[in-house]
Amino acid sequence: MKAVFRLFCTMAFGSALCIPALAATNAQLLQEACQADDRLDTARAANDYSHLKSIDSERSTFCLGFIEGWAQTIDNLAIFEANADSTWFSFPTVFNFKQGKKVFLQYVADHPERLDQPAAFVLRMALSEKNILQSHSIPLGKTCGIEVIPPVPGKK
Repeated sequence: MKAVFRLFCTMAFGSALCIPALAATNAQLLQEACQADDRLDTARAANDYSHLKSIDSERSTFCLGFIEGWAQTIDNLAIFEANADSTWFSFPTVFNFKQGKKVFLQYVADHPERLDQPAAFVLRMALSEKNILQSHSIPLGKTCGIEVIPPVPGKK
């Protein structure tokens, strides 16, 4: 039982350290990680690992984990906007990591000005542009004749 508790504490502590780092990930870091995944795929196909960088395996894992974790988090996630509308996101088909990675890499190649922006935002933009990720809005502001007025910042 103590071993299980230690494992849980280690995982919780590791998550506490890693989650802020993931949140701060910019699109350029994710681009580099996904390019490493491409190099790894090419090396496996050719059975030639001589051209790989020493950290390509770790970067490849980061790319996979970031995109898959992001996709699982955002699928059917609802957000409420200042105007009290609700927007939720969904994938019309089963999400495929390789497809998501390919679309992301093409998007940042076409939009290099986005490389310094948060990776999660740029990934959402890339998949939305290709209609892989769809957003749905429900105007809740005037539902049932009730108008929801958002609070004014600084006023109580």
